[in-house]
Amino acid sequence: MKINQTAESMPQPLSLLPVHFTGRLRRQQASTLSHEASGVRPVRRGCRTWLIILAGVVILAVVIAQALQNRRKAEARPPTCAEKLAMTTPETVAIPATLEQYQIVFTSARAGGRDVLLLMNADGSHQRQISSDSFDAYSPSGSPDGRRLAFVRTPPAIAQTYESDIYVMDVDSGNLTRLTDFASGTPLGPVWSPDGEHIAFTVLFGSFDRGYQELFLMNADGSNPHQIADPLMSSAFGPVWSPDGQSLIFSFQYSRAGYSHRGLYRLDIDSNQLTLLTPPTLDSYAPVWSPDGQRLAIAVHSANPDAPAHPISEIYLMDANGDNITQLTSHSAFSASPAWSPDGQKIAYFVQPERGLGHVKIAIMTTDGKLIMRLPVAGRSGPELAWSPDGQYILFSAAQDQDIHANAIWLWPIHNQAAHQLTHDCHSNWGPVWVLKQR
Repeated sequence: MKINQTAESMPQPLSLLPVHFTGRLRRQQASTLSHEASGVRPVRRGCRTWLIILAGVVILAVVIAQALQNRRKAEARPPTCAEKLAMTTPETVAIPATLEQYQIVFTSARAGGRDVLLLMNADGSHQRQISSDSFDAYSPSGSPDGRRLAFVRTPPAIAQTYESDIYVMDVDSGNLTRLTDFASGTPLGPVWSPDGEHIAFTVLFGSFDRGYQELFLMNADGSNPHQIADPLMSSAFGPVWSPDGQSLIFSFQYSRAGYSHRGLYRLDIDSNQLTLLTPPTLDSYAPVWSPDGQRLAIAVHSANPDAPAHPISEIYLMDANGDNITQLTSHSAFSASPAWSPDGQKIAYFVQPERGLGHVKIAIMTTDGKLIMRLPVAGRSGPELAWSPDGQYILFSAAQDQDIHANAIWLWPIHNQAAHQLTHDCHSNWGPVWVLKQR
């Protein structure tokens, strides 16, 4: 059969094809020859798409796995204070009518390290800041009539040099009156006399770790400040007034030639006479008067031969003249901060075993040393316990729980096994004091 081919149907040399066809054809031929020479088949466009999808799936799986791991870590760690507060509804605290005439003042550490004073009702409601953010304020002490607060004020510019002074605030108006003006020395710990006519305080000379403190008295308006000193004392601290206002008991520390000892002195206000109450063998501190003014509860420190890093402190009882010293506790632990109930029948105190801060308890005993009840508290508790005026509650400062170490103010009904949390914030609050509401 003879096939006729026209010029148009016959194969044409590349030079005679259009330019855009010749370029494409040459590239295809070159690619085919290259793959044939290497023995590798060309990757099709569909395969590339699947490879991209597979890579995306792997990346997504890695991201999801990392997110799950982060979530497990977040669930495993304790919640932050802010997270816990967001999940907690503060309880409503019911208080008896006998406490409605009282308020609570306390110190709170705020952002930037500033200490401020806050006031609240006995049930924790109506909390409000009563000192300025422009200075530190701490160690509040309420006057017997509840109208005034004495406290220590430290200007921020010299806060690190401990140059402070004692001020009095009118609770109603907020007006401040400066009572002390020491060229050197730092006034600390003001305490009102029961009649509201005098204020006892100590003055720190030098730094807290290397200085010493002396005891001073002044009138409630700041006039007639005078020092009460003994040449044998290296430091005096912690003055407490007798219920009748006629005497002051305070702790002193004697340090000479490497020997250090603490004891108690009694000052008669009228005669200005000092009487040593405790023997040198009794390392005593933290005195507190019985309501009738006849006895003192004190803490006595001793070495722990089994664990030198964990000294022992026990609670003792003694007559106001220093006689009949009797040991009440035998915990072989650190028992401190005794506080006498208003009826004079019970003594509350902190006890911290050697196992650590998480095992701190508040204990209540009779005046003959019989344990009545104990309340476990979280973390490290504050230095003082404050009985309510009706004797049915105890104020104290302790961690909010084992996870949140910022201290809160707590109110413990002594006949219950749980305390009520009065402050709910992420600040550290301490030093609660009962003050009478103004009528």
